[in-house]
Amino acid sequence: MRPLAIGYLAPSDAHSLLTEPQRGEAFALRYAEGVVAQIIALTRGQPCLLQLVGYALVNAANQRKIWRVSPDMLEAALPQALNNGAFYFDDLWRNQVGSSPSEVAAGQAILCALAHGQPLPALATDAAQAALRRMQRYRIIEPHNGGYVIEVPLVARWVREFSEG
Repeated sequence: MRPLAIGYLAPSDAHSLLTEPQRGEAFALRYAEGVVAQIIALTRGQPCLLQLVGYALVNAANQRKIWRVSPDMLEAALPQALNNGAFYFDDLWRNQVGSSPSEVAAGQAILCALAHGQPLPALATDAAQAALRRMQRYRIIEPHNGGYVIEVPLVARWVREFSEG
């Protein structure tokens, strides 16, 4: 089986997905200044994550009968988005970081270190090198300032808050 590459939406497309989820149909939810940009930055425009955050915000708005999303409302909705996205994050954590048990363990250790701002574990093993290559190919991590970072801030947050690592 060959994995399906899913890239990031352009910021304008991500903006449209959040503010006009069904083109041409009125959408009552409004966003305080900067909130849409914050969502796009958190998700990096990853379509599944954008939809998870948008769904959590619509639920929160419906429950509170508030139709303007504030930064505080966004922050309060993120745990629901992370929980609702368990399928996505679990697949990333268990399947995308490596293709063998040793690669998965190495990939998980690398992600934990990156998410917590800690030094990377030893990268000298074949498993660690394979996990690094795979995570770059799957767009989970990217080179940055001579090291690596997790590409999507919301993924880094999930690793910090929910991973088993």
